[in-house]
Amino acid sequence: MIEFIIPDGAPPMRADRAVFLYCPSARAGEVRSAFNRRDVKRNGERIPPHETVARGDHMAIYGVAERSDAQFTLDIIYEDKNIIIINKPQGMSVEPDAPGGFSLADAVRARCGEAYACHRLDYQTGGLTLFAKNMEAYECAADAFRRSTEAGVARGSAERKKIGISKAYHCQTVGTPEPPEGELLGYLIKDAKASQVRVLREPSPGARLARTRYRVLTPGDIALVEAEPLTGRTHQIRAQLADAGVPILGDDKYGNRPANREARARTQRLWSVRITFYTNGALDYLYGKTFRVSAPFDGHILSANKKEK
Repeated sequence: MIEFIIPDGAPPMRADRAVFLYCPSARAGEVRSAFNRRDVKRNGERIPPHETVARGDHMAIYGVAERSDAQFTLDIIYEDKNIIIINKPQGMSVEPDAPGGFSLADAVRARCGEAYACHRLDYQTGGLTLFAKNMEAYECAADAFRRSTEAGVARGSAERKKIGISKAYHCQTVGTPEPPEGELLGYLIKDAKASQVRVLREPSPGARLARTRYRVLTPGDIALVEAEPLTGRTHQIRAQLADAGVPILGDDKYGNRPANREARARTQRLWSVRITFYTNGALDYLYGKTFRVSAPFDGHILSANKKEK
């Protein structure tokens, strides 16, 4: 059994999210099984996972063991009164998923109270993730992201002084893109049944223009590539690189599964490494500022390619 008391200052939240947040050492599968068995109690009474719990509540989860090797803490890159930038781990949703699992937003809200995700990263994509701590900052960031996408669609508008937020990613690709620097242009249409997008060469009803600028950092059978999405479309980088014949290593949805198995790549090698602000209004003090992190595979690919030579 695991017991804990929800601390002072914690905002009201779903019971299952509280367990994932305050018991990071518990195995997720065991927690879900405990809720299914009705073996989770709040102040002595059995509760379902969607029940709201709050500060001071005594929680008890039966049939669940703690793991000493499991911890979760926010990797905070920058924080002020308006925003917080987190280096998101892989294998975590930005917002709560359908089953109500623990999310990055849950952890941020537990720290900050009010917090709004300004953009999304895929479940298996890690890296810089921006949250606003109040609605004024959120609306300012949302407007900047919208303007960035509009500038990407209206080619050339990025050359003049702009309002926007730009992002860059590092990824490992199966093969080296040709030419070593360029731009991928296509039209993405969603396939709801497959939960993915397809890349079209020509405009089509329902398809949206996607532009991704890239440059090869280290060539090789497994290359290190920097990608900058000029438009903000679902799965844009993953789909366009795969369409170009150089899928992201570890991506089973769009990628090369035999190559993933051969490389023992169990996780998707895509990481948000840079975010630059061209913002006004509530976030005007951030104009021109850039925040960076390294991808966990950056050094690995360099050493791997040197060995191959």
